Amino acid sequence: MVGACLILSSCKSKAPTVPSFVFLPSPTPGSPSSTLVPTNTPVVTAPTATWTHTFTAVAPTATPTSDPGTPTNTFTQAISPGTPTPSPTATATFTAPAFTVTPIFTSPDTLTPTITLSPTVSPTRTPTRTPTITSTFTITGTPTWTGTPTNTFTPVPSGIYWERAYVSKNVAGTPSAFLYLAVNGLPTSSAAVTLTWGANSAPLTFNGAITITGTAYGVYRQDTITYQAGTTYVLTVNCSAGTAVGTCLAPGGITTATDGSTTSWLTNGNQGAQVQVQGPSPATTTTYFTGSATTPWTIPTSTAYPTTGTYQVWTSVDSTVYGGSGITNSPSQSYFVVRDDLYQNVVK
Repeated sequence: MVGACLILSSCKSKAPTVPSFVFLPSPTPGSPSSTLVPTNTPVVTAPTATWTHTFTAVAPTATPTSDPGTPTNTFTQAISPGTPTPSPTATATFTAPAFTVTPIFTSPDTLTPTITLSPTVSPTRTPTRTPTITSTFTITGTPTWTGTPTNTFTPVPSGIYWERAYVSKNVAGTPSAFLYLAVNGLPTSSAAVTLTWGANSAPLTFNGAITITGTAYGVYRQDTITYQAGTTYVLTVNCSAGTAVGTCLAPGGITTATDGSTTSWLTNGNQGAQVQVQGPSPATTTTYFTGSATTPWTIPTSTAYPTTGTYQVWTSVDSTVYGGSGITNSPSQSYFVVRDDLYQNVVK
């Protein structure tokens, strides 16, 4: 905001012939003045009265980009009655009556105010409150399913389910047997499991539980058996759901040539043979070969042994039977594997 003020003053003297009282209007008409009421009849020597005219031009409020408007003249008149010399001494009492004065002022001079506008730049306000934003979400559409979910869970078959049963050898050539068993979808620890082969027999004892794809199975195991190729192995399970019996002929009797060129076995299996060559030591490169179960089986030496070193050759021949045919009183998903494995080192 910018304000401008111009004050013009003039003085004139005049001697009144009789005492008089002049009411001085203030800038706001209607303000009270005073009346002199004498309490006796004094003899007053007429004083010299002095009028002072003050002219104040006030510029209108304006911003740097607006019209300053028309100046307003404000006049203030003051009267000095002088110092009376009464004889005798008089006491004057003034009573202020209520009256309204409408002054008419005529300026003897033409006022041309000079207005200088100095803009004041207000600083940029910094908000002291952090607004709170409340969002309302409205769903205007109906979602459409574009795919059909696929249930990959396979329920556990009811009955005496053999998730897997194996008779096989480890790397050292030691045979063992194990069975993962569920009875009506639940693991059981009370089944009687027996493995027989030729004149031999050994129990598979409960060895805790194992979980596969969310389903728990009872584990039965026996590590003290012998492996005889050409012999029939029979696995029998007696439990609360009845008796299930699996019968499988043992393939194998494997021999691998010392130079690693061929591998052969005495009894064929009903599955394909597999040969794995790993090395040279200590490298872990592995080459796989598969073929029919016909013996003997030739190993492609140029591919299996590309450089000098020590290689490990693993030969596996197996037979597998399934529930309903090879395993009685058991779901078709059950299976029983009898497998011969031979691990042999070959130096090139």
